[in-house]
Amino acid sequence: EAEVVFTESELKEVLGISEFYTADYTYNSIVKVYDKDNETLRYNVAYEGKVKAGINFQNIKTQIDNENKKITVILPDVEIYDTTVDAGTLEYIFTDKKYNTENVAQEAYKLCCNDLAEKAKQEDNLYSAAKSNAKAAVEALIKPWVEQTNSDYTVVVK
Repeated sequence: EAEVVFTESELKEVLGISEFYTADYTYNSIVKVYDKDNETLRYNVAYEGKVKAGINFQNIKTQIDNENKKITVILPDVEIYDTTVDAGTLEYIFTDKKYNTENVAQEAYKLCCNDLAEKAKQEDNLYSAAKSNAKAAVEALIKPWVEQTNSDYTVVVK
């Protein structure tokens, strides 16, 4: 019976996708909007937003040790792929009705988008959940294929 060995190109074919979302978080937050003097509060705006994070499968590294029958998969860092503010959820509390102008919605939406992007970058739980989910997904993709092809190999995902 011929011995089956693995190649990196075979693994790349199994992992043949690029951006893979492994975490989808919903945020509820409030942005304080100040006047040009950066001291006078004009209004607060509450919003809901979503953040999608994951890994790029194209950046996965593989190490195949055919002698010891071990396949090591090294995952890339988690990336934020999308931040979306639901414009329909914006709720305002004005400190004075004079601040409720026709440009408020556009200004508030932009500020909420910036706020969400910054908060997502600093959210450690998002990154760790995305990494953990990515690891589980890669194991679920590779291990059955390896076991079916040559059950002597072990798979380690880092």
